Amino acid sequence: MTESARQALVGLRDFSTLQWYVVPLLALLFYIYVVEIRDARRTGNKSIDEDRTATVWGIPNRWFWALFYSAVSVLVELALNQGGLLVWDYRWWNRGLIEVLPIFVFGYLWFYLAAKFAIERTSLRAKVRVPATLFTVAALLNVIGLGLFGWTY
Repeated sequence: MTESARQALVGLRDFSTLQWYVVPLLALLFYIYVVEIRDARRTGNKSIDEDRTATVWGIPNRWFWALFYSAVSVLVELALNQGGLLVWDYRWWNRGLIEVLPIFVFGYLWFYLAAKFAIERTSLRAKVRVPATLFTVAALLNVIGLGLFGWTY
């Protein structure tokens, strides 16, 4: 375990560092999400258009939003890293354009594309199968990496 990871664990377990204003802010955020989701279900107003042929700036709607949310997520991660709130322990993990591409593609884009793929499924069973398949693949890869190859991370 790296020194920065050890320091993070110490801070994580120290409740004196918790700023308690975060708790009501999270409660407010969850309330807003619940209200917005309820309203979207009632009115049918969703950010992802049901029309699969819809485009945003010439890019298919669902691909646009996957790319957009991935970019926003990377920008948030870069800001957190710049402020010392998120530590990257790998030498090759830096804030340059080439270095953030793995974060963009492997850290976020696949997630938003999986969400897009799940949204496009027509039945609930098919929608549930998407994250179940991803979980199964991740579990198998962990068994292979940790068990067979003895990797630690």
